[in-house]
Amino acid sequence: RRSSDLKEFLNKEYMDALLSTIGKYPGITETIFKRELFLLIEHYRNVFLSAGLIGGILITLGSLFIVSNTIKLTIYSKSKTITIMKLIGASDGFIKRPFLFEGLLQGILGGIISSLFIFILLKTASFLLDYSLSIDVRLYGAVVFSGALLGFTGSYFSARKFLS
Repeated sequence: RRSSDLKEFLNKEYMDALLSTIGKYPGITETIFKRELFLLIEHYRNVFLSAGLIGGILITLGSLFIVSNTIKLTIYSKSKTITIMKLIGASDGFIKRPFLFEGLLQGILGGIISSLFIFILLKTASFLLDYSLSIDVRLYGAVVFSGALLGFTGSYFSARKFLS
């Protein structure tokens, strides 16, 4: 089975059923299951998953804030050029497009750097633990895509707010 298929076995109900099944085999007189330890591990796993979710949300909001402020600073630094472009008849979409592209590019670069960091961290951990660790290649693409999405979203809201 793949590790993603093993999630269904990570609960106390399955462990109880497994112990009951094993106890029925001939020759097995006793089964020992440290329920308290299992429940403690399950509790901490849920705490870490919740902390990871909260951390992910905070990082996402921070990324949006950073990209938005970077685009805002870029807009302010080019305010004279933007004013001239508006005076000669440039549309808002034409003016916003380079800023949206810049935010998208920042997000893609951030995603690539994050993917490289994850890859290096994984290889280092594999080397230090002397155990082969691997992550599905699609995760790297998802990290780059989510970086691009965050970059574009941050620049979109910033450009919409400060170029109107």
